[in-house]
Amino acid sequence: MNGEKLSLALRRMFAQSLTVSLNDIFADDDIKVVPIDGLGSVDTSDAIFLTISSHQFRVFVIVHFSKEQEKEFYAITSGSQKEQDDSAAVTDYLLEFGNNLCGVLKRELGKFVPALGMSTPNMLSRSSIELLKEFEIFDSEFKQVEYHDKPIMCVSYHFLPNDNNDIEIELIQEEIADSGELELF
Repeated sequence: MNGEKLSLALRRMFAQSLTVSLNDIFADDDIKVVPIDGLGSVDTSDAIFLTISSHQFRVFVIVHFSKEQEKEFYAITSGSQKEQDDSAAVTDYLLEFGNNLCGVLKRELGKFVPALGMSTPNMLSRSSIELLKEFEIFDSEFKQVEYHDKPIMCVSYHFLPNDNNDIEIELIQEEIADSGELELF
């Protein structure tokens, strides 16, 4: 079987993970994911930050929101009223979305790289996210999620191989488990 460069596979896996995560929570079909060049002037004040790591690389997964987008996202996807919800409930909901997105990506990566760790989600300010410039990032991708043509969040991933070179990966052949009866011990 021919291998694939991890940087290319990540683009495909990230798009797939985002689609799965959005489909899990949006009942409406009017959701679009649009590639963007970076955050630039995009209005984001907060970010959910997660890390997937192996002995060969790290991947940072970030969900970027403005304060208003956080409330809108929560109201639209949870079916709750904006005015009635406290900030802790909104933050927990957003962190869980980030956790789901990163978890789906980790599951996809795990088909190629078996030993992966994943952090818990953290809410950070945009100024903290700006510190990513200090890392040697091999590849990044940014996407804007729009609901009824209005931006509701941005998501990104950042690929950091340990030696700043791409990694060749191959699908791990999963063994077919015996489907016999359960044994009781």
